[in-house]
Amino acid sequence: MVKRPVVFSLLTLIVVCCLGFGLLSVVGGTAITRQTRPSNTPTPLTVPQLPTLAAIDAGRLPPDVASQMDTIQQQVIQIRRLIPTHALLRATLSNSQLHDQVVQNFFKEYTRSQAGDDVLELSLLGLLNPGFDLYDLYINLYSEQIAGYYDPKTKEMFVVQGEQFGGLQRMNYAHEFTHALQDQAYDLRDGLKFTEEDCDKASEYCNAVRALIEGDATQNDRLQVQDFSSAYKSPVFNSAPAYLKKNFLFPYMQGMEFVQSLYDLGGYNAIDAAFKHPPVDSEQILHPDLYPADLPKRVTLPDLLPALGAGWRELDRGNLGEWSTYLTLSSGANVKFQLPDSQARLAAAGWGGDSLVAYRHGSTLSGALALKSNWDTAKDAGEFWQALQDYAQKRWGTPARSSSSRMEWANTSNGAVVIAQNGSDTLMLIAPDMDAVSKLLDQLSEFRG
Repeated sequence: MVKRPVVFSLLTLIVVCCLGFGLLSVVGGTAITRQTRPSNTPTPLTVPQLPTLAAIDAGRLPPDVASQMDTIQQQVIQIRRLIPTHALLRATLSNSQLHDQVVQNFFKEYTRSQAGDDVLELSLLGLLNPGFDLYDLYINLYSEQIAGYYDPKTKEMFVVQGEQFGGLQRMNYAHEFTHALQDQAYDLRDGLKFTEEDCDKASEYCNAVRALIEGDATQNDRLQVQDFSSAYKSPVFNSAPAYLKKNFLFPYMQGMEFVQSLYDLGGYNAIDAAFKHPPVDSEQILHPDLYPADLPKRVTLPDLLPALGAGWRELDRGNLGEWSTYLTLSSGANVKFQLPDSQARLAAAGWGGDSLVAYRHGSTLSGALALKSNWDTAKDAGEFWQALQDYAQKRWGTPARSSSSRMEWANTSNGAVVIAQNGSDTLMLIAPDMDAVSKLLDQLSEFRG
């Protein structure tokens, strides 16, 4: 869902950020011993002789900064147990240069118009208020947060430097150097298919791979991240809607737990195996015991544009996934229709697969959305159906018509709404009026009732 910004992510509590397929880090981790590292000291890795970094960095880095980076790299190599295949081209950026990078490079293909489309879709899901300025939030957020990044396209490392190469920059460099090792070992773009284009086609896969990448780079950092985060301030992040804050944290918080579970089972060999056979959706990240065997079911929705009529266009077609299903129930833009966290988590668990499609009428604020979800068992379907009814009544009030498997609202702030259950499948349908809803239901006959 909302695939364009789905590759943007940021962490404030753990303070790490990867922006887009450029893998940008806000703060990242430092080379420290893992809390759960076995007591026996692993055999030191022998690192092959690489081109001298002094020559590569000439004119781009102060010698003392380059020396500190070299030390951090050796520590990260020994901890992560990945051997680099070539040296990195490294440089520092000023804060103003970083802002220019954010505006001119990382967001040059993400326009205000596209952000407006994303806001409309997210407002139909109840996650953002209509008209929310998502574009400016992204610009301000990444300009505020980013302390450095590794670019898999150019194979370059950049660190934002103020007056000195201090703790923030050293933490960031260790995290980003882990990304460089991942890229050299597994090829993030062409091997793991972690690019904007690939994420646009498969957002849930992108969520899972991003969690693996970030979880791996973050799971060494827990102690120092906790120390740093207790004093870190982020006004822009703190002002963001609940949905965005939780979604920004997902690849780091949940990704770190997923990678930790792999490590507990088989150490870094298990983590390396996951890079060769990556997780495919957020459900596997949230429930590591389901990785790698439990695969999502294929759920389809027809093309509903003919039923909507002239002037409509498709905004998005993809999957919501377990994580975003949980966010929809728990983290709405209005606190009045947020379900308790425990209920939302229970309802989203047991997700089997889904299909989501969103539409917009021209450039107006009139939208339509269909979400069809499938659940693993009858119990799972029943838990979600109950939660969906609770959520819908909190959000839209008393339904105009109601039965054990269907609720209808004829006139809400979002238009007409129908939620329905048919066996292990559920449907949420939003359109401008009941006439449009009826036409869409003609294409979804199993929910016609």
